[in-house]
Amino acid sequence: MRKSLPAALLLSTLLAGQEAILAPGQPPLTEKLVWEYTMAMGNILDVRIDPADIDFFRESLKANWAAKQSLRLQLIEGKRQIDNLPSGERAAGLARIRPAVLATLERGAQAGDREAAYLLAKLPKTATAAAPSPDDAKLDALLKPRNQNDARLDTDGILENTNQSTHPPRTKPSSDAFANLLNEMNTQRSYLTEGDLRKMIRYFEWSLEVPLVNSERNDLRRRLIALHDRNGGQDAVFLFLRQGIGVKIGEIDMSYLDDPFHDDKRRALQKERIPQLRRQAEEGHDLARWLFARYQAAHPALTPGPQALTPHVARIYAEHVVFALNEVVGQPVFAPSHDLTKALLKRLLAGWTKLSDTRRQQILDLPFDWANTKSGWPTRPEHEKTEMRLAWGREFSAAFPQIQPMHDARVAELAKAKAKLEAERQKQSAAEAARLAKLTPEQRAQEFINNQMMAAQLAMMGFQQRMQMQQQTIDMMRSAQLQSHVTNMNIAENIGGGNATWRIVYR
Repeated sequence: MRKSLPAALLLSTLLAGQEAILAPGQPPLTEKLVWEYTMAMGNILDVRIDPADIDFFRESLKANWAAKQSLRLQLIEGKRQIDNLPSGERAAGLARIRPAVLATLERGAQAGDREAAYLLAKLPKTATAAAPSPDDAKLDALLKPRNQNDARLDTDGILENTNQSTHPPRTKPSSDAFANLLNEMNTQRSYLTEGDLRKMIRYFEWSLEVPLVNSERNDLRRRLIALHDRNGGQDAVFLFLRQGIGVKIGEIDMSYLDDPFHDDKRRALQKERIPQLRRQAEEGHDLARWLFARYQAAHPALTPGPQALTPHVARIYAEHVVFALNEVVGQPVFAPSHDLTKALLKRLLAGWTKLSDTRRQQILDLPFDWANTKSGWPTRPEHEKTEMRLAWGREFSAAFPQIQPMHDARVAELAKAKAKLEAERQKQSAAEAARLAKLTPEQRAQEFINNQMMAAQLAMMGFQQRMQMQQQTIDMMRSAQLQSHVTNMNIAENIGGGNATWRIVYR
């Protein structure tokens, strides 16, 4: 007996029919359904989906949508039900349906189904718990940077203050000048300049660490202009990218008050935005689909599980290792290179499952932490530097035997310094004990009182310093509030007309 399609799925697919129809059916095939089906198969089979995969499934679904749409829609609905489960239960839900889907694909591949064979060919990359390491050619392709200048930028020669989109657009004026003036005053318009577009594109690349090439930048620029023309950019995905513009009052850039490109914000942004972008893409938002596909292509998972290693992390890890090795040696002997990065990535892949969850997370957090660690290195106390050099020596001596002599020398020097310090401490303790033994009871009591009085004086000085700092902070806040009040009242006076001004009089 044929299973009927749930009403919620029918409604959603009918609503999705407002998009361009790719193939007839009940419901017809739309771009949203292409995306949902492709992402559902990727999640169920635990394989990475690239933009090329979406293109393949679009053509495959168009070719036989009417014949197989019932099975495909049931699979999409099953994936939606799993997405509605609590986050801790979704992995178990996917694991329950994965064997049945794999069996269906294997039967289809044996019968000559091109789509099933395509999916099964992707399985070895990420689906198994012990996925084989990529070969040298695959690693070379993953680590090789793309050609940024694959096309000429559409923005070349355009000034940043050039307006590229106005919403709602201005209508042709009528013969009634007064009516035209009223209409213009009552219309709230949104403007998108060339400078805004550049910042939005840069913000996407920076916040999610997705380096685009020029052709992709041109494509994203056109999409942003079209979306702003359509609705003024009043949707969540556009507003997310608009954060890169920063604070603006009219056409005055106030980003210096709150820099949107501050590195400390990037980790929180990624934790918040990547799941949102995935969900918006699965819901059929065209711009979200485009952005999320580029994110997945830039961060392919090289290891299974939620703590997945990516080529981007491998590059940062290689930079971290080179810096650590040079610090252990004491001079810039090592330099980042493609071969070194590939060798380190192979080493990580071989031992990834043996690392603790804490160590894996430390490596995955390097893109967030390493830049701050490196920039703050010159001002770090020398004893902390020594401790980190010793830790790096212990960690990397096995993989880089040439640093072992320098590491051993540092360990021996530190042991010698500790022994000398301990001998001096014991000598001072013995001298102090001898001094105290010579004191009379009255002298000991007087020394105790003197020590207590000195401690009380130090505590009082610390309290007075804190009170002075608090008073300075209060005075600064009061001054800022007064200046803000004066500015606001002058603005109000200028709007109302007249020659009066405002000032604060202390009495």
